[in-house]
This record gives sequence, structure tokens and C-alpha cells, in this order.
Amino acid sequence: MEYKNENRQCQNCKKDFMIESEDFNFYEKIKVPPPTFCPLCRAQRRFVFRNERKFFRVKDAFTGKDIFSLWPQESDRKIITEEEWSGDSWNAMDYGVDYDFSRNFFEQIFELYKQIPIFNLNVQFMVNSPYSANATSLKNCYLCFNLAMLRTVCMAML
Repeated sequence: MEYKNENRQCQNCKKDFMIESEDFNFYEKIKVPPPTFCPLCRAQRRFVFRNERKFFRVKDAFTGKDIFSLWPQESDRKIITEEEWSGDSWNAMDYGVDYDFSRNFFEQIFELYKQIPIFNLNVQFMVNSPYSANATSLKNCYLCFNLAMLRTVCMAML
């Protein structure tokens, strides 16, 4: 079937957007309906799960202590510190479940997603860098987000 370019109005923001004929062919190929949201609104929906800079005070799922987290308490996640997550105080194999072929896969993965602990700030290899998140290998940083300092680069610079 041959399609033509089509203008549509976004169901969310009410702005006009165009769906090109090649796009219709692709949607037909993967058996999904054409979008009702514009590209920007679709991107916002895809990225809504990722928190970039907002901290929440939550209770550590293992110790009950107050910690800062990128996930709010209402997320129903088991939130723990990075040290606990990478430590030996829990065994990830305890969270293994059998797949039930009679149930929807996505429902089962969502249930598993809520049971497995997640670490609070998404950080690794931090040195004296409190209140930083979504970061790796920072040293002496404060309130830094979405950064990664490669150790090999740092060592080469010395």
C-alpha cells in the first residue's frame, strides 16, 4: 500500500506534526498504529522515567536509615546505597523467579522490577563527592550530575 505524507495534531500539546510516507510503511512493517503524539511529546514520555537532578529523602530498604535517592518513596522500589548494592549483604539470586508462560511478560518484569533493590544515586567509584548523582569516578565534587571521569584519562594527565 502506498501512503502519502500526513499532517496530524498532537493529542497532548495540540501542535501540528507530519508523518511521512516512509514512516507509515515502517509502522505497518512492525504492526503498530501511527503515533498520535508529536515527536517532542513522544521523547518526553520516553525519558520521563529518568530523574536527572532531584533528590528525595527515603528510607534505606535494608537498614531503615534516611538516605538521599533519585527515586521517591512512592516509587515502591527497594532503594539501598551503592555500597550495599555492590556489597555482600544480599544475594541477587534470591530474587530469581520462574517465568510463567500463561501470564503477560511485561506484568511479570514489572513485578520483578519492584522487588529487586536499586541503588539510590546511580554512582560508582566516588571519592569525597557527596550529593552527586548519575556519575562515575568523581573526586572532590559536590552537587555534580551526569558526569563520568575516566580513570585512564585522569592517570594519563598526571
